[in-house]
Amino acid sequence: MLPKELNNFITLIELHMRKYSRLTTFLKEFGNVTSLTTLELSWYSNLITLPKELDNLTSLSILELTRCSSLTTLLTKLDNLTLTTLDIKEYSSLKILPKKIKSLHIIFVYR
Repeated sequence: MLPKELNNFITLIELHMRKYSRLTTFLKEFGNVTSLTTLELSWYSNLITLPKELDNLTSLSILELTRCSSLTTLLTKLDNLTLTTLDIKEYSSLKILPKKIKSLHIIFVYR
């Protein structure tokens, strides 16, 4: 679990996190950081899911997930996001992509 204090950084624009192996879920305590435009999670071998609170990050335009080998699904609905780029690299368990992302312009998927 991430420190709850991250929720206090309400003007944070970019978050790049790497190699936090104990993380199994993410963003439940991070839903108020609506200014976030870029989120990168890399080398999270135990990350299983992204919670529905991701949909609260209405300024998020770039989502990058690299080597999140246990991640099985992204949210099936990301309608509130202004996501323009979705970059998924080196995954092994991902089976379901969102059904609709209205603002998506670029998608990279590397297995």
